[in-house]
Amino acid sequence: MIRSEVRRRALYMLDEDPTNPVYFTVAEINDLIDEAMEVLSEEVRYQKKTGYVPLRTGCQLYHTLSIDPLCLSPTRVYLMDYEEPLRYTTVLNLSLHENRWMEHTAERPHHWFSLDHQTFGIYPRVTESSGEVLRVDYYTWANPAPSDNAVLPYDDAMLDAVVQYVVYSGLMKRWDIARASDVFADFGSFFQDATFRKEVRRYNYALLQRLGHGEANGFNAY
Repeated sequence: MIRSEVRRRALYMLDEDPTNPVYFTVAEINDLIDEAMEVLSEEVRYQKKTGYVPLRTGCQLYHTLSIDPLCLSPTRVYLMDYEEPLRYTTVLNLSLHENRWMEHTAERPHHWFSLDHQTFGIYPRVTESSGEVLRVDYYTWANPAPSDNAVLPYDDAMLDAVVQYVVYSGLMKRWDIARASDVFADFGSFFQDATFRKEVRRYNYALLQRLGHGEANGFNAY
């Protein structure tokens, strides 16, 4: 489905004329579509890719931007020359076993770890690289839709989630809290783990703030 069709569906659900919306601009809805794609990329981890980075002598930390500017988080690291995956560990686990683990070197790494959302590392560092390559499997952010004819890379269920997110955001802008809550509940069906519960807590906090602001300024939120 292309972006213009997603926008049309969202505007219909917001009781707006898709060809001449009153309460929203086309640019606003397009921005919400991109925002929905970003939320789904982070929460659902829908798109997965593979990239490659050279194994560098003495280098322990690698930036994901060297693989892909849209890299969200690595999921597995392989040492290509040996055709086997590195075992995943954590900085905490390494520190518990050896305080000076960052000084360790070897002919080849055996583990990899995540430092933050843009950095991962290997352990131990290699004493000398002879052209070996790391293969990195990773989840990726969705590309923002560049035009109305751009096809969104989702199946029907995910496209429904994009529309629901846009509609929810639009209803919140109009202070239609009751309908927004219903739409958010539908959108939440895509998040059945702790991430969704975190989103619910954040939503409830924002809702209480909006209600408190409305009552303080004489608005009827319903």
